[in-house]
Amino acid sequence: MPQLEHIEAIEKRLWKAADTLRANSNYASNEYFLPVMGLVFLRHAYSRFLAVKESIESSLPKGDGKTRSLTKEDFSQKGAIFLKPEAQFDYLVSLPDSEVRAKAIIEAMESIEADYENLRGVLPKSEYQELDNQVLGSSAGGGESKVRQKLVETGAVDLMIAIRSNFFYTRTVPCELWFLNRNKPEEHREKVLMIDARNIYRKVTRKIYDFSPEQERNLLAIVWLYRGQTDRYLDLVSSYCRRTLEEAAACFSDEDENGNPIQPLPEFVSAIEVITDALEPVQKKLSEDASQVQVQKELTDSVAAFQADVEAFHQALAAQQEAWKTQKTNNGELKQAVELLVPLAETSLNLVKQIDLLYKLASHMNETGEDECNSRSRNGADREITRALKAVDETRQRVVLKLKQVRYSWRQGRWLTERFPDAKLRDVEGLVKLVTIDMIAHNDWSLTPGRYVGVAPEEVDENFDFEEALHEIHVELEDLNAEAVQLAATIKKNFEELGA
Repeated sequence: MPQLEHIEAIEKRLWKAADTLRANSNYASNEYFLPVMGLVFLRHAYSRFLAVKESIESSLPKGDGKTRSLTKEDFSQKGAIFLKPEAQFDYLVSLPDSEVRAKAIIEAMESIEADYENLRGVLPKSEYQELDNQVLGSSAGGGESKVRQKLVETGAVDLMIAIRSNFFYTRTVPCELWFLNRNKPEEHREKVLMIDARNIYRKVTRKIYDFSPEQERNLLAIVWLYRGQTDRYLDLVSSYCRRTLEEAAACFSDEDENGNPIQPLPEFVSAIEVITDALEPVQKKLSEDASQVQVQKELTDSVAAFQADVEAFHQALAAQQEAWKTQKTNNGELKQAVELLVPLAETSLNLVKQIDLLYKLASHMNETGEDECNSRSRNGADREITRALKAVDETRQRVVLKLKQVRYSWRQGRWLTERFPDAKLRDVEGLVKLVTIDMIAHNDWSLTPGRYVGVAPEEVDENFDFEEALHEIHVELEDLNAEAVQLAATIKKNFEELGA
């Protein structure tokens, strides 16, 4: 069975290459297959090219002692693809670190597409733009490897943090942050902390990302555990629990940006009661429409359920605030506190959904009333309903922001306690690993965290934040609109200059 063993060996190499790409790129598992298959295509095309090249060359006609040059037709007759030198796999593999491999691969694909019309627009190209040399080739070799080796052997390399692309205005590709410490404690002299933070980010604009303050603190917490500063880690978890309670309390009593007292949840409840009363004449006029009767019933039932849930939320908050007065701050007690806050966090999320539903139902009833009722008889009611709906929308936006902060604060504490349940540094797949110098030497002195921490298992977000996704789309659209306006102005200016 030597042939089967050979195939299995190839399979293992392919999986290892795919895992390396996945660990060292920003691509999810459903995205990185295109760059991988593109490289497999180039390798197969080159193997086939070499397999038939010799026989083609031996049969080429000669004239005046010169052999005709190879053409793509020669290879097509043999079921192979003609490859120009820059598209041949051995050329790409032999590129030094000083060359941009992604650019070379894209040019190789474009070279093939230029010769074969049926492949135009088919081969992967843009997929390589976010991949740097360390991913596409072994930049761990050569002179750079020796520099890294010397640095690591000094014992001064303390930790490495990988961040995703577009984190700096002048740097679009992923990069690593180096932290050096010549005064490392003896127990860490032979070790380096690797943190892969490429999946931790906040979207600022369509092209720029950064860390939120909480994300920065959570990454710092990992370093605190590495340095044995457990108290700082526990203080952070405790602060997230405390902040969860504070944000929940702010849903009932807070101050606006001008320092004026506000009551977000009670004010929204009042606004809903006002709009419900204002819509009562509309409800009576639509009472014969069966579909509208169902909407009216849904609105009435939803208001009642919401009011009950708000009261339950308030009572749960009061109970948690009372329990927090005697809260201990050791790891076991804080872990338990985080879990005890789960109902409060989940209720805040459910209230957000209920608030949005109430606003949609009230708006739907108003719009239906405008279409079905006599406009003259609604003139006075229209103004009252419009004011009431506006108040509902204003209070809705204010309270939703507050409620989201409750769950957001809780999730920060949960993020830490899930990954470091014993308040001690441990390896977390896809996030952090404490590696030895021997391990680094075994990996050709590479200092890319993704090469060591592995790939985090994909998680299904059962509480996908649809509004946050829409916000990101809105940010992207705003940037695109700004670019479109700028482009339109440039085009207009160019046309005016042509006309002049």
